[in-house]
Amino acid sequence: MSIKGRPWADVRNDLYGSPYMVWHDGPAFSGLRDAWRTEPEALLEQLIVGMGEGDALAAESFAELEPAPTGDTLTRVVDMLEQHLPTSPPGAQVQIALTLLRLTADQSWARHIGDVLDAPLHWSTRIDAAIALRRVDPSPDLTAVLVRGVQADDYLVRYHSAGTLRRWAGLGDIEEDDALFTELVKDADPAAWATVATALQGLHRSL
Repeated sequence: MSIKGRPWADVRNDLYGSPYMVWHDGPAFSGLRDAWRTEPEALLEQLIVGMGEGDALAAESFAELEPAPTGDTLTRVVDMLEQHLPTSPPGAQVQIALTLLRLTADQSWARHIGDVLDAPLHWSTRIDAAIALRRVDPSPDLTAVLVRGVQADDYLVRYHSAGTLRRWAGLGDIEEDDALFTELVKDADPAAWATVATALQGLHRSL
C-alpha cells in the first residue's frame, strides 16, 4: 500500500513497527528504506509531516536513508531540519541535532544537545541529551555542560552526565570507579556531586 496521503500515525506503524515494538526493540528501518527506493517523494512528505508533529523518529529517519540523500535533496532535508529545530519539543531537538551532525559532519550542531541537557526540563529528556552527547566530539563548552549535569538534582542526570565524561576520556562506565559512583554520584550531598564534577572535569583539561 502506498504511503502517500495517509495519516502519519498509520505510516509510522508501516515504516517502523508498532509503538510498543519501537519502544521495546527499537525501530526497524527496513520499511523506511523500502519506501525510499519506491516512493522517495511521498516518503519525504510523510517525514516532514512527522517532524511537524514533533516526532523524533521522523528526524532520525533522515540519517537512516540508504542511499543517503545527496545534492539538492540533501540541501532540502538539511534546510527543513534546521527550520524545525528551534520549534520542536526538546526530545526531538536532540535527535534533529544528531541527524544534522550525521548528514553534514558539522559538530557545531551538538550545542543544541547541550542546551537541552542544561535546561530545566524533566530528567527523562535531560538524560537522553546526556547519552546523545556520547556520539559527538568533546569540546570545552560541552564538557562544561556535562560538568553541570553531574551536579544536577536528579540522580539519573548526574549518572549519565558522568558516564559521558568518562566515555569521552576513553574510560569505562562510571560504576568502574567505586569512589565516584558509590560514594559520590549516588550521594545526596551536593558537595559530593561537586567533588565528582571536579574530578571528571580534570580528565578533560587538555581540551
